[in-house]
Amino acid sequence: MVEYATRGTRAGVLALRAARPYLDARSRGEAGTRAPPSPNLLPAGVRTTRSEDGSPAMTMLRDGFQLEEPPVFVPWNITEPGLRELLEPHGLRRVTFGYFTLSCTSLGGLAHQIGFHFIPRDSDHLTELEFFRDPPLELSRSYEEFQQHLERTFGPPTRSTPGRSGFPEHRWGLPGATIVHYVLDRFGPEEYVRIIRREEVPA
Repeated sequence: MVEYATRGTRAGVLALRAARPYLDARSRGEAGTRAPPSPNLLPAGVRTTRSEDGSPAMTMLRDGFQLEEPPVFVPWNITEPGLRELLEPHGLRRVTFGYFTLSCTSLGGLAHQIGFHFIPRDSDHLTELEFFRDPPLELSRSYEEFQQHLERTFGPPTRSTPGRSGFPEHRWGLPGATIVHYVLDRFGPEEYVRIIRREEVPA
């Protein structure tokens, strides 16, 4: 569940500092200016959950997406050269113009491949994140694992409808991004998990 400190109490303030030490005003220095954020930490204003192993996971996607391993924050406004500089030391692979992949862990401890889409391919910022297994797992097992980790990270879907091949279609509408999880049938059933940047961020 999302961690909220009890407002107006000392215990609440201490709990918030413990959960998000990078928001602690005491670390801002003598002039009161905020220290530069570590690339391994979530940006200010991002709420966190705690996965079973105690690691933080994003529930707000206004600014980008946090990888757990490698522990790198990937902002939506990153360019292709910026993505390569950030993630090539961790094994980033260029598949084609505007599309890169990486082996990683995110969503509260789930190991998977992630694809970075720049759409249109000549755009100067990241547009979609694609989640998949390589090699793929058995479909029902993969679907169940992705759904469990998505719900632990982002909460219950905003909308769920009957889908194809016996798998429901789930959608999360969050500030900054839309998340979809379903099975489509092209050359056989295929799992589809994506986080799609929303240009218009609700207030």
